[in-house]
Amino acid sequence: MQLRTSVLSSLVVLSGAFATLACSSDSADPPPDGTSSECTVTVKPGDNDAEDIQSAIDEKIGTGDTLCFAPGTYELDDHIVLGGASKVKFVGTGKSRDDVLLDFSSQKSGKEGILVTTDDFTIENLWVKNTAGNGVQVQGSTNATFKNIKVGWDKPSDEDNNPLSGGYAIYPTGVTNAVIVDSEMYGASDAGLYAGQCIGVIAHGNKSHGNVLGIEIENTTGADIYDNDVYDNTTGFLLDLLPNLQKKDAKQYLVHDNHVHDNNHPNFAEKNTVAATAPKGTGFLVLAASEVEVTGNQVENNEGVAAMIVSYDIIDILAALNGGTPAAPDPTTSRWPSSIYFHGNEYQNNGTAPEDALLFLAAGAEGAKTIDQYVLWDGILGPDHADDAAAKICVGDPEKDAFMNYHADTSDFDYSKYTTDTTDHECTISVPPLGH
Repeated sequence: MQLRTSVLSSLVVLSGAFATLACSSDSADPPPDGTSSECTVTVKPGDNDAEDIQSAIDEKIGTGDTLCFAPGTYELDDHIVLGGASKVKFVGTGKSRDDVLLDFSSQKSGKEGILVTTDDFTIENLWVKNTAGNGVQVQGSTNATFKNIKVGWDKPSDEDNNPLSGGYAIYPTGVTNAVIVDSEMYGASDAGLYAGQCIGVIAHGNKSHGNVLGIEIENTTGADIYDNDVYDNTTGFLLDLLPNLQKKDAKQYLVHDNHVHDNNHPNFAEKNTVAATAPKGTGFLVLAASEVEVTGNQVENNEGVAAMIVSYDIIDILAALNGGTPAAPDPTTSRWPSSIYFHGNEYQNNGTAPEDALLFLAAGAEGAKTIDQYVLWDGILGPDHADDAAAKICVGDPEKDAFMNYHADTSDFDYSKYTTDTTDHECTISVPPLGH
């Protein structure tokens, strides 16, 4: 996606005047309400908040220090960059995360609201909104924790459904060991929570709503995603492998015990992105990933379909239907999913009003009104699976009673030749948990 490329120039640490400080680095504040950190430096809202905060980081924050934000609204016209000291915490000192608001509505510089490129970073108990690009981005580091924060946009799109918001709200990329807990993401024109090219991602207790994609885990090894409330997005979950990135695989995703519901929001993503092809009304979309286990989730009131397992062959078709251009194939990245296992999920009232063209085709006839199947697979096998009829697409109970292979692999793309036989699909895989 276009928004996933970081701008190297944003790593330059900004200079500026000294911040107006409520305490100095040699006299720590008591732990703020609702957190366990002591304050090395505390900033307060003032006349030039971006400069004050950046100066505090540059001049007062070293390894192991905590930058505290006093309650109030900070009006920022520039991004905040942490590119030096490690083991740093950003902590809001209000009784709730809503008490400390970093408002980027006037942002003129920077591709994100907060950019961090150092190890062992924690951000907690504050609200970031209306950034010009991505919300809170941690890039290329080890150990990043997002705890009890809120990130989003007041107005994600205009009256013509063109995106106004940034691509991602919470955005760890290239991170080893990312933890996202008890946070809220809303209004993103791509993913509310996006973890890409990471190793080890744990996300639980979060709310993601009003985005194009609620939660996206992409080109990552090892993810444990559980106890999240994912609703009012275009598509609830995207579990995918994207071509033309440095990391060439997406595997070992365990997605369990989430509430995935009412994901019927119109798609307002930027054209020529994978998000722009996300079908409205979809609970789960698995795209070309491998070793994915989806279990114990409550999936309801998604008007398109509960779950889809697809290859890039279908994404190319969708891209053209949505006015975009299919991406050139990446010969070093698989285009087909394998070792996918849906089992033990609860489904209710899904597939009641499919609008997306692919869903009409998958239902077997143009103008179809409902899709009762819980799990749809496009049936397209890659050359590595030429002798594996199932490509290890596995379904258990209750999915095996509502599974459809709609055979997009037919030479004439005759989707009406669908099959519901699960004989080749009653297999299992197991993905080990990270978060328990």
